[in-house]
Formats: sequence, C-alpha cells, structure tokens
Amino acid sequence: MYEYYRRYRWRSQPVHPLSTITGDVRFESHLGVNGIGMYCEPGDWITYEHVQSLFAALAWDNGLDAASYTDGYLQARFGPRAAATMREHYELTRTDPDTVGAAELLDRYGRAGAPTSPAPTSGSDSSRPAPPS
Repeated sequence: MYEYYRRYRWRSQPVHPLSTITGDVRFESHLGVNGIGMYCEPGDWITYEHVQSLFAALAWDNGLDAASYTDGYLQARFGPRAAATMREHYELTRTDPDTVGAAELLDRYGRAGAPTSPAPTSGSDSSRPAPPS
C-alpha cells in the first residue's frame, strides 16, 4: 500500500496526522496488506522525520501507540532537555490546514515559533557586545 501523508498543498508546513496514519496502517493490516510505502521530500525531511519514522515503525508493529512512540522519538532525537519543547511545537503544528481556518493556523504557528521568554528590552541585554568606540 502506498500512502501520501505529505501533501504539496500543505507547502511543507509541519502537519503530522499521526492518529490517522496509525489507524490506516492497522486497517490495512486487517485487509492482508503486507507492505507499505510513503512519499517523502528530501528538501523538508526534518519537518516530517517523525512522521516517516513512525510510519516505518508501524510497518513492523502496527500495534504501536503513536503518542508513546513520538515521546521516545523526541527523547532520542532532541535529548531530555529539548523533548518537552519539541513536543509542544509538534502539538501546535500538527493540524491539517484543510481542517481549520487561517486565523487558527496562524495563531498555532505563531505560538510554536514564539520565544519561551520575553525578548530583552533595549539596553538590558548584557550579553550584547558594546558598540565600537
């Protein structure tokens, strides 16, 4: 079975319908499908790496829990210090653009890219080098 979970109309946005993928693989396995494939773009691999990794793992074990698998992936890929931040990023960017309005999508993506702490105000950043004299 060949699937196309990465769509050009998403314009490389980090959409990842993991529960859909998990459900599809389980359904297809009950039909007797014994091989799966998935389209991927090398130019935006990091955006979809966790999707493709889950898909490959499901090919071997269609009983995997997508959330648990993703937690393990985040720990292994980004380390314990960044895993929670990346989990939040993936949660905010997982939505299929075809299912929500533009305002919600912009809000989610804005929050996913927002700094975790307020930006320093002018003159308060002591790490900034002094201007040349």
